[in-house]
Amino acid sequence: MNKALASMSISPVGIGWFNWGIKENQARIMIRSIINEKADVTFFVGNSPEGKIFTKALLSLNTEIAVRSHWGITSGDFENEINANMRQAQDLQFIQTKFSYIPPPASALSERVFAQAQRNDNSIVTQQDIKAPAGFIHAYDLTKIRIAAIEQAGLTCDVERDKRAIHHALEKLTTSVQGLIKRYKRPFNAKRGFDSHEALNVGDYSMASYGPRNQIILEQVATLDKAK
Repeated sequence: MNKALASMSISPVGIGWFNWGIKENQARIMIRSIINEKADVTFFVGNSPEGKIFTKALLSLNTEIAVRSHWGITSGDFENEINANMRQAQDLQFIQTKFSYIPPPASALSERVFAQAQRNDNSIVTQQDIKAPAGFIHAYDLTKIRIAAIEQAGLTCDVERDKRAIHHALEKLTTSVQGLIKRYKRPFNAKRGFDSHEALNVGDYSMASYGPRNQIILEQVATLDKAK
């Protein structure tokens, strides 16, 4: 993030660290420091429990500091405890991948995946019932990539051999894999450099926010290739 800010000639006014299990009074101390540093936005990297604590602390201090967050806050019950009325008072957006079931995408693959999710979980009635969609979507795509690697490597029941072979296949997939986010071609490539094991790139992400019914709404919805 520092490198990205520097590329736009912006310097952060401060960087703070916190531990899991932080208390609201500790979060208030950090936020008062952020206010004193005259920050207009804070980048939050944490998960749902800490996200709830910091948001409550922000609201209690009646500050106008905006929050741009890691998607970890969507992994728990953040949207229930920080309800729609509370969210109206806080400028909060978080990163997601550029695939969403809201609105329902026009893709045969996505429709099949959603229908299967409904069969597996009777609590899923509409697309809005998919909780923590980043986790759901990533798990689906990663599983398909792993299956492709296993099929390419073959299994021998020799655990150590199979682990090495699957690892090798993951980095040298000879077939493309159609996921919900995109079609993956060599998603993991040891020769690519520092991001060699990042299957996604900057074009695969979007900012998002919670809607009034706790649904996650992308700020911009990417155009998806139709998957057969």
